Amino acid sequence: MQKYLFLLISVFSVALTCTPVSDPVSASPECWPVTVYAVAEQPQDAYYRLTVSGEGVLPLGINPVTAGDCIMVNVPAGTSRLFECCRYQQNSMQLTDTGSVVADVKEGLNTVVLKLAPIPVPVITSQPEDFSLTCRGYAWFTITAEGLDCSYEWQKNDISYAWQSAPFMSTDNIGGKDSGSTFRCIVCNASGCDTSREAVLSVLPDTEPPVIVLLDSMVEVYLDSVYEDNGVFAFDSLDFDLSDCIARTGKVNTEQPGEYTITYSVADSSGNVAHATRTVIVRPFTEEDLSIPVISLLEPDTSGSLFGFPSPTPRDSGFYAYDREDGDITAKVIVSDWIPIYRSLYYCTYDVTDSDGNVARTQYRFENLIFRTIPPPPY
Repeated sequence: MQKYLFLLISVFSVALTCTPVSDPVSASPECWPVTVYAVAEQPQDAYYRLTVSGEGVLPLGINPVTAGDCIMVNVPAGTSRLFECCRYQQNSMQLTDTGSVVADVKEGLNTVVLKLAPIPVPVITSQPEDFSLTCRGYAWFTITAEGLDCSYEWQKNDISYAWQSAPFMSTDNIGGKDSGSTFRCIVCNASGCDTSREAVLSVLPDTEPPVIVLLDSMVEVYLDSVYEDNGVFAFDSLDFDLSDCIARTGKVNTEQPGEYTITYSVADSSGNVAHATRTVIVRPFTEEDLSIPVISLLEPDTSGSLFGFPSPTPRDSGFYAYDREDGDITAKVIVSDWIPIYRSLYYCTYDVTDSDGNVARTQYRFENLIFRTIPPPPY
């Protein structure tokens, strides 16, 4: 009776004892005997992984039906080693139990016993916060959780977002109909689950009108010339570029001197409206005008997209300046840096003064500057 009692105590102790055997050095990890003591029956799909510091993962031929939570490993003599054993569910590949012990194996063949314990249930340590946005766009939620082998399931109004399986989620195409929706995350492992608080999404109405940009609020043109209504742009924080949606009212009759008014209006998708006006003065050509130099742009005032690295100065070609007395004064033209209008839309100005101090009318060039961050090729 005492013999059986002693055997039982040695098996369930968390350390090392056994009778030394001859030639322990010849024992290799593949030959280490492993015994599993059944404390409770395990699922059919359970499997084990035993890791020994300095030796790596050891093969375990264990019957999952009778496998329990006590593993005894007979190991040869050597230095102190850390023994770690984990039990998994094969179908889900989730860690279910784990145990470890440091054993100082001194001489002979020794016994180390590990008792497995269920891994802790995950705990959410940072909750998702309420989110608000204007009119439409993206919503973003995030959490942090502590635990092993965690899976994440996000839900909107209790409906699962199966493709959102990370500690964070984003959802697009948010509109006014989504205001008041709730978002939460369920974090699980083989031991259990923890559910986050419900974060509330608020979609605020869009009350901000678009912006109309006029580069010149007053323009002078000569009698019997051609008036081109340029330099007008419209932008909105949600609809972006609305320049093509601008409505114009009013006409300029260049055959009749006088002052004319052009009214511009534009509405965004939420119904917010913006207005702006420009004054156009039509007057006869005078002798004094002959002394004013003229700048001509050799390309259209809007030349499309420009790809490449951002340069503070526009191209130094594509324009020409002439004065009746000074002749060609293109070299005197002052070109400004790119001036932002909205997002990637910029403009620059061209100015020149002749030797008598006469100033030419400012000319404008517009560019949609889309800058690449990738360096250009070396050729």
